[in-house]
Amino acid sequence: MSSTLTIFILYNASASLWGKIGYGVRRLSAVSDGPSACAALELTHGGLKSEEKPEWKAIKNQIPAKVEQLFHDELPVDVSYFLMASLPCMFAESPLAA
Repeated sequence: MSSTLTIFILYNASASLWGKIGYGVRRLSAVSDGPSACAALELTHGGLKSEEKPEWKAIKNQIPAKVEQLFHDELPVDVSYFLMASLPCMFAESPLAA
C-alpha cells in the first residue's frame, strides 16, 4: 500500500476516440448558463484540448499528494460501480495507519 495521499479526479468522459467525440458534441451543444459537459475536464484541460492547461500543471505540482486523473472507462471496477452516477468527481484515498 502506498504511504502517500492520492487524490483522484474522475472525468465524465471516455478516453476512447468515440468517447472524445461524444464529449465534444456534449460540450458544443451545452447551453452557456447550464452545467458543463465535464467540469473536471474544463478545470484541467480547458475542455476539448488534449494537453493540460499550464495553470493546472502549476497547481498540480504544488499539491502535496499524488494526483490521478482518470476517464470513466479507466476506472477500477469497484470504484466505477459506486461513482458512475456521480461523475465528474474528486475523491482522496488515504493510506491505512499501521
